[in-house]
Amino acid sequence: MLWRLTCWRLCIPRERTRQETHPLLGRGSLALTASMLLLGHRCAHSEEGRTGQPLPHAGVYLQYGVAEHDVRALAAGVVWPWRNWSPHSGGLQFTGFWDVHVVQGHSRDQDGGRRRTLAVGLTPMLRATSAATGQEHWFVEAGVGLTFSDGYYASGDRRFSTRYNFTTSVGAGWVLGRSQEVSLRIAHASNAGIRQPNPGENLLQLRYLYRWGASTARGL
Repeated sequence: MLWRLTCWRLCIPRERTRQETHPLLGRGSLALTASMLLLGHRCAHSEEGRTGQPLPHAGVYLQYGVAEHDVRALAAGVVWPWRNWSPHSGGLQFTGFWDVHVVQGHSRDQDGGRRRTLAVGLTPMLRATSAATGQEHWFVEAGVGLTFSDGYYASGDRRFSTRYNFTTSVGAGWVLGRSQEVSLRIAHASNAGIRQPNPGENLLQLRYLYRWGASTARGL
């Protein structure tokens, strides 16, 4: 009896999270996305927070991601920094940038057939690194953005109910000689509970990024 009660308490909530998102979490994701987009817009045009250090340059990247049910995702994107925004606090330097990307996902249907989904996305990102950076240094970053796909994404027994979704990304990496960087990232995509079903998808991603004209840049 105790074993059955424990199994019920552990398994039932987990099954629910595969199919729906709590309304409060959905509204929170919407608010966070709107706040990040507004922050990116304001900081991109702000003249405050200048430190005298050169800001990071724009760049391009390739990214490979994997998820459950034999999901594979290949992405290409462009990043560019928020202009004149690079504050310091607690020994850390903070920067922000826009991330525009195209991603093609390969997944497997419940019947075993292969599916291909193409999506475009926009994500404002915040990055933190040591204020005393050299040519090579670590960084951590996070952001919440929007994606729109050409069809309804499906993987295994999970099927999205919207073509637009929110993507939360968290990553950590290393800058190599200022112009190159590699990072490992975790991303979660869902529609924030706007429509059901909303199973969500979690991906582990590896990114390589190259910044043009960054031979004398410091920062990001």
